[in-house]
Amino acid sequence: MMSYRIPSRQETNLCSGWTSTPPTIFSSLMFPGSLLLATSTGVLQYPLGEYANMTKCVWKLIGHSDPLSGRFQVLGIGGEPNGGDILVADMTDSKHQTLDFVDLIDHRNLSYCTVLDRAGDYSACTLVDAAISPVTNQTFLFLVLTTDTNADKHYHLMQFVGEPGQGSWEELSVISDKLPPPSQFDHFTWLTSGVQDQGQDQLTLTGISFLGTVSQSLYLWGSAVLYSEDAGRTLWWLHTFMSNSTVSQLVPSGDGAFAFLTDSQELWYGMAGTTRIVKLRPSEGWSLAESFGELQTSSHNTSTLAIFMDINSELREVLAIVANDSVQISSQTIPVVDILQHQSYLSGIQKMQTALAGTTEVGNFPITIPRPCPYASMQFEIPDTQHKSDVKMFYIRPARITYPLQVHTSYSLAVYSGMVHYLTHYKPPQQWAYSLAAINNLQNLLAAHDTVQDYYTYMYSTRNMKDVFLSLEDYQEPYSNASATRLPQHVFLDTEASFIVHVRMSLHPAHPKDTETYQHTPLDHLQLSVWVSEPTRLEVASNKTVFYHNSSVLYQITVADRGVYKQQHPPGEDLQAVSLQMQPWNAPLNCFHQEKAQGVLSTRVMLGCPLSVKVLFDSATSLPYSITKYSCRQTNPDIPCFYLTKAFRPFFKVNDLVTSTSVEYKGNYTLLLIGGGWDSLDNVEMWSQEQVEMYNPHFRNDAPAMWWPGSSVHATDRIFSQNQNVISWIWPINSPWCKLVPNLGAVPEYYLLFRFTNKGVDSSTNCEHTLQFYIRVYGDAVHYSFKIALLFATFMFGLLSAITYYICHRHDAKVWNKVVRPVTEKLDGTKTYMKRRLSIVLAPPTFKEEKAEAEEESGFHWRADEGRDTLESQANKESFATPVVPMPNIIIQPGSTMDMELSRRHRLEPLDFTRQHKT
Repeated sequence: MMSYRIPSRQETNLCSGWTSTPPTIFSSLMFPGSLLLATSTGVLQYPLGEYANMTKCVWKLIGHSDPLSGRFQVLGIGGEPNGGDILVADMTDSKHQTLDFVDLIDHRNLSYCTVLDRAGDYSACTLVDAAISPVTNQTFLFLVLTTDTNADKHYHLMQFVGEPGQGSWEELSVISDKLPPPSQFDHFTWLTSGVQDQGQDQLTLTGISFLGTVSQSLYLWGSAVLYSEDAGRTLWWLHTFMSNSTVSQLVPSGDGAFAFLTDSQELWYGMAGTTRIVKLRPSEGWSLAESFGELQTSSHNTSTLAIFMDINSELREVLAIVANDSVQISSQTIPVVDILQHQSYLSGIQKMQTALAGTTEVGNFPITIPRPCPYASMQFEIPDTQHKSDVKMFYIRPARITYPLQVHTSYSLAVYSGMVHYLTHYKPPQQWAYSLAAINNLQNLLAAHDTVQDYYTYMYSTRNMKDVFLSLEDYQEPYSNASATRLPQHVFLDTEASFIVHVRMSLHPAHPKDTETYQHTPLDHLQLSVWVSEPTRLEVASNKTVFYHNSSVLYQITVADRGVYKQQHPPGEDLQAVSLQMQPWNAPLNCFHQEKAQGVLSTRVMLGCPLSVKVLFDSATSLPYSITKYSCRQTNPDIPCFYLTKAFRPFFKVNDLVTSTSVEYKGNYTLLLIGGGWDSLDNVEMWSQEQVEMYNPHFRNDAPAMWWPGSSVHATDRIFSQNQNVISWIWPINSPWCKLVPNLGAVPEYYLLFRFTNKGVDSSTNCEHTLQFYIRVYGDAVHYSFKIALLFATFMFGLLSAITYYICHRHDAKVWNKVVRPVTEKLDGTKTYMKRRLSIVLAPPTFKEEKAEAEEESGFHWRADEGRDTLESQANKESFATPVVPMPNIIIQPGSTMDMELSRRHRLEPLDFTRQHKT
């Protein structure tokens, strides 16, 4: 558990009579995710760990009776030396910044006492208690005690509406300090001004409180209990609370129930919608529950310090037990239903005994107990309850264990909690995911049933899981609880949306095995009333069907939003709560089911944008309008690919994260290009505001917009809808995708980042949807300048190729004969000469010994191939080792007979003896 240290404060004590070290805690107040402590040194905020900004002493903090109403305000009642002062603060962002408490005064800078003094002559004005309206925002109620000059005391209900310094005060009721005699009604007396003048008994009020539901039901309590169904404008005195003690604490619950604790340890219980209050302690039912061991035995050593309602709306009490000169603090749950059932049964026995008193032939009559509940069974059928309540349900059993004692240990519980965390943990949707907004881990687990089960079987058999066995048979698909015995805690409705509740009440038990020991109720008594806290926002229609063959009644209740609340907010933000209550006739505190009171059925209808909805880009519907036989290089289901030469028609869907279902989005919306880049997401750049205005239409007349809405789209505002969603791609000169550098062999792709929003353009929903999604486009046309350059280069290359081919393959052409051929012959001659010179140097001729002297005497006679022929004919004979005689310098004219002859010899051509020349 995390511990917090109270921060030190340099200022002096705000409250007189208290030391600053350590600070004294006067009261506390809890909000979702935060805690306030009123101390002698100021109001502390947790988890922020800072003092609120204030200069006055606060000894009591007052918050909303319904913490889920969506309103986060807190009142502070000043203590000495600021007794009677009222401070108010907004708790909306208390987790991140310090609170600012300001004085609650009206637009004339008047306080409640000043307003009362102007209306009457009062010598004293004391603030008793305060409450915050759970229905109307910025509405506060105050119970003020005044004393006039004749020493007569009166209680005033004052209402303040508006912002501090801007609102106004209003006196709702004036209550005398004398109670009139009880009226002829059984449960209440209407406190009119004429009735109060007949008051005799002393009335002391110590507090006021709204119930835990979003309603105008207000209770004033002290030596008596007063009830108002219109937030204090009319009052009833409830006779069923008859006690000589004074109420010291009232605690409400979220289902409309409440409990009182008096200064003499009496405990009372009641429900919204009824004027009946039942005493739980002391009572015969309480004594019977103690005898059954359901409660700790009361003694003079045990006292109740406080009572509270837990998260399950069950009543609990904090006990102080004195034993052996020590004090122990403990708590216990009060079995309210058992106590009420015991009392109902005992009351029925007494009524039966009274009816049979004086009867001599008792055996001739069937003995039945009057049944207090008008019906034997009641069931609900709520179609699509998961979607309306935003509650996803799982069926998950704990892991099976093979310990000898069959008791779960911390290890087995850790395995179970790990599985629960895995199954209920949703992966957050990707920024550009289109198929699913969340991953259903339970469905994935069941889809791989065989593989996963084999793994857990192996882990168990090898004792790696220490006698803990997981079976997938214990995990089932999420189910929809369409048939129930109570309403869901919340129902979310968008603008003009509705939901239906079927309520079936039967005179016979739901199970034939149940014994019927009570008297039957007439079928006409099966009546159901429906009440809403704000009829101007919710419309309720009821249809009743009677089934005489099985003695049952079916009510179909349709609750619809009237469309009065018209504000767009992100999902789950700034919801407006309206209470819906269904009450069967004579059912409160008389009907029970599965340890729960079933008399008043209540739920909160949250108007606004539901929590679980999210808009996604529907690529499956959008792709067929832009697909061709060509596509992008790589397939990516998360980022679809569209063809630029075809119109782009985007479609969207609204996905429910709870039910994993989706419907078409049919409202209006706007689109805006906010980024782009070539070939990959890594190259995508977020554009500046100037670029956004430049590349999107209807911002600037001279802007090179990259896209344009179709003719059916509202041109000036870029407002699209399901049937008007045509987008045409254009290629302005200065747009980013016209700066393409062609990549031969690959299709260029451009990534675009769109922003979708329906804020301010869609009146069909209270949801403010914002979405960013990527798409890829291909088939991009290059810039016209590059097209011209590419065309010119292609033309020149073709022309040069044709000319070259003509020159090289047309030998009879004049250009070839006059220009090219002489150059070619010159190059060939030079090449031949160089080869001949090299052959002479590398392969000199050799001579035989007998011919050497003759050639010396007769002069030089030599054939260039003579030595080669000799070598070829006598390859296996040993050649003469005659020294090589150096050759004289011989000048051979190019083109002469010798030159031609040597050329043939060099090319190893055979000699043509028919063409010998004379020397």
